[in-house]
Amino acid sequence: MRFVVNFGRIQMKKLHKLLLSALTWTIVTSAGAAPFSPGSKPIVAQFFGIWTERGQVWEQKFRTDTPFDKLNRLYIAFGKIIKTPEGHFSIAFDGQVEHVQDIIARMKSVNPDAELFLAVGGDGDKNSYGGAANDPQFAENVRQFLGRYGFNGFDIDWEM
Repeated sequence: MRFVVNFGRIQMKKLHKLLLSALTWTIVTSAGAAPFSPGSKPIVAQFFGIWTERGQVWEQKFRTDTPFDKLNRLYIAFGKIIKTPEGHFSIAFDGQVEHVQDIIARMKSVNPDAELFLAVGGDGDKNSYGGAANDPQFAENVRQFLGRYGFNGFDIDWEM
């Protein structure tokens, strides 16, 4: 497994270069062709939040008629940047793990070939992407987290 970082049609192979230079990218952790190659299939994607609105219960949001069968990519929102007990950076869900597992299980049962991405919010602060960009362990920690839950990659939502 390798990281391919896509910024438009430009590919960079090192995560730290990516984290130092732009706003939002997608990291794909598969060895397949670049998603922007000529003749590639269009991406049909949806963001699905793991939170509930005030007064809403999870079952109201996680409906059986959500069109997962029409998608080839699902972005689950949101994850967050965290510091490990060892002082390195990683990512975690910014919501209930059970909600994420529900979404992943539904997507895989309805559309097993679809890609799953975790959208991770943050900013340039030293306790967010600003610090993670300088942590040599961050990319490996992210790769391990994504693999643990069956994600294909993650969307970096770096707020300015």
